[in-house]
Amino acid sequence: MRKKQLLNQNISLFEQLQREKANNMQLIRENERLKEKNSQLKNALENLGEDIATQVTPLQKIEQKVVESAVDSQTQYACDVIGKVVVSSAEYSNKLTDGGETRYIELVNLILGRAEVAKAEILSLVLSDDDFSIKKEKMDTVLEKTQEYFKSIMAQRF
Repeated sequence: MRKKQLLNQNISLFEQLQREKANNMQLIRENERLKEKNSQLKNALENLGEDIATQVTPLQKIEQKVVESAVDSQTQYACDVIGKVVVSSAEYSNKLTDGGETRYIELVNLILGRAEVAKAEILSLVLSDDDFSIKKEKMDTVLEKTQEYFKSIMAQRF
């Protein structure tokens, strides 16, 4: 009886060995397939890296457009005038709110509103069909009137 048990155990172990060998072969084939796929993905990644290196980034495209459409003298002059308006409005607003003062908030709003109006007027002048000398005179006039307005607002605080 003992021989029979050993024989059955031997058969069982042999069958188990065969199943494990088959499973091992399947795993080897799966490993080979995954190695091949890994190789393909590495190649694709390298190709993609080369493509990205040769592509122009969005920031570079924007830089190219800015260079291509460089600011002309009219626009530059308008930017300078707008800058003066903004600086002037900030100076007067700071004077009105010096030390955390809040009672002149309406006057600050008037100054800031007039600055926005002046910027819009200057933009419309830049877009107009007038000659540059005429545009320049009109922009200077807008700047002068705006600064006079700021001074009149400051006179109201006392």
